[in-house]
Amino acid sequence: MLVFMRLYAFYLKRTVKDSFTIGYSVVFPIVMILLMGWLRKGSYGQELSSFSYYTIVLVPFCISFEVTTAAYLGQEEVRKHAAERFLTTPVSTRKLLLAKFFAGVSAMSICHGFVYLFASLVLRVSFHGHGMAMYLMSIAWTGVIYALGLWLGLGMKNFIVVKNLINLPIMLFAVLGGCFYPFGSTDPLIQKVIQASPLTWINRSQFLAMYDSKSQLLFMMTIIFVLLCIGIMTLAVIKFRKEAFCNGDMFSYEK
Repeated sequence: MLVFMRLYAFYLKRTVKDSFTIGYSVVFPIVMILLMGWLRKGSYGQELSSFSYYTIVLVPFCISFEVTTAAYLGQEEVRKHAAERFLTTPVSTRKLLLAKFFAGVSAMSICHGFVYLFASLVLRVSFHGHGMAMYLMSIAWTGVIYALGLWLGLGMKNFIVVKNLINLPIMLFAVLGGCFYPFGSTDPLIQKVIQASPLTWINRSQFLAMYDSKSQLLFMMTIIFVLLCIGIMTLAVIKFRKEAFCNGDMFSYEK
């Protein structure tokens, strides 16, 4: 446990100060909320301001893009020329990955909390008493994305190929989930496609909690994400590859 806590503190400190973490988890969502909120100002009536709408839908969307950040931080040792040193120390792969996971999720969740705080204090966004429940779900969703990033980044040697394609389904899920504009259809086939997007269910659960006082789906999504975290991290430990950890190709131009 002592070794794990030291690794956790070490990675947490580095992750909080990392430019990718600040850029993707703080600057990017705030800029997106301000831009989309300003462009769509007055489009959602009196009960729901444009800034409220885009705070709700864009934070989970921005979290989805952090899969690249997670893979980037997972391969941090190779850029610091310290990967082999880590592998020769008496630290198990499980402890190493779990320390990375919990430190990354903690750091990014702090950043997301800052975004929610900014929206509440500066943009006057009200979460109608469900802010903490929404924040907890965002932490669970961050866990899923970060675990997926570690699995992909440290489970394959040629992650750069996947990295160039992974943004496509994220953007498709965002469009279907109404992250840029409310999206719907009466066509049964299109409805099924819309429901295939995890962002659809995330956003629906938040709106139901805030405006209909129905928080069951919100809590259900949180539990599902926690279970997914456990499953994906188990795969990340099993599929961990030393060559990916020591010779990560994600940002080879930095070597």
